[in-house]
Amino acid sequence: MFRASIILVTLFFSFKLYGITNIVVTTLPVYSVAYNIAHGGNLKIDMVSQTNDEMHGYGSEIMPSDILNLRKADLIIAIDDVLEKVYTEKTWKKKTIFLAENIPNVNDLHIWLSPEFIVKIADILLDQFILWDVENKSLYQNNYGIFLQRINIMLEDIGSMLQNIQDIKYFVLHDAYSNFTHYFSLNNPIGFLIDRNHNLVTSQQVLQLHRDNSTVCVLSGMKNSEFLFNLLPENVILFPTDILGTSYIKDNTADYKEVYFSIMYGLADAFVQCAKV
Repeated sequence: MFRASIILVTLFFSFKLYGITNIVVTTLPVYSVAYNIAHGGNLKIDMVSQTNDEMHGYGSEIMPSDILNLRKADLIIAIDDVLEKVYTEKTWKKKTIFLAENIPNVNDLHIWLSPEFIVKIADILLDQFILWDVENKSLYQNNYGIFLQRINIMLEDIGSMLQNIQDIKYFVLHDAYSNFTHYFSLNNPIGFLIDRNHNLVTSQQVLQLHRDNSTVCVLSGMKNSEFLFNLLPENVILFPTDILGTSYIKDNTADYKEVYFSIMYGLADAFVQCAKV
């Protein structure tokens, strides 16, 4: 145990000796953006373990390796200390940037689902990476430019996918998609399956909300879809969406550059499939 501690301390100071800064990102979508901008530089960027498909449950499953990474991190990049309750820890909070606090007009904390906000997140990350590793400023700026080009291509693609279905009506589990739906003008949700007090709406209420009693389309998170499947009536069709991206990193060959784009294309496709119901 003592020897292992010495090795860890030695590694920590070795990173400092060679000018390597330890940055920990708390969510996979933001890590994907960070990876796009930072790859090739001298920053060591880690991500906390993505053990839960529901961000609201994260913190109860924090891994010992995450605690170690958070303690030794020079900088922690998180969304919000409400959405990620584990980061209310005072010793970590002092070195944490909460992205939602640095972006104006945030009403829904699922900020990575907004193409507008993701560019602002990229701006914040770029500034921080240059601050911690100024020698690679040109590299980070070039990577940032490539990332923005890909964002523009994605917006054209998704805009084309959704342009003829903006009047579709749908249910969502709770209001986690508003940044995406507002940007792409998918503004006709019938209602939510979880009310403001986080109580599950009954299947009878779902049918009452859907006036013509035809087939109902529901968009839900991956983990919640398993729970809801046997609870809702037959004419309710669930479309699981992976807005955290955990299904895209199930094996060791995951390309973290692609995760953010996979999340956005996957969500757009869920709405396309919903429109076919």
